[in-house]
Amino acid sequence: MNSERAIQVNIAIMRVFVRMKEVVPQYRKLVERVRELEKREDGHEDDIQEIFLLIDKLEARAESEPGKLIS
Repeated sequence: MNSERAIQVNIAIMRVFVRMKEVVPQYRKLVERVRELEKREDGHEDDIQEIFLLIDKLEARAESEPGKLIS
């Protein structure tokens, strides 16, 4: 457990958890927004469009930062 490889793996794991802590609130907000939209009866087309735009932004961000979760 004290080898250089084990130390590097532990560091990578910690970086993943730190990044998850940063990212999770963004997704939580998106989930809350979707739930709000589900409750509303009117304006669904505009809201659905907004959801797709938000998802596209998240995907673009993920693609522009490949491997960011572990770096």
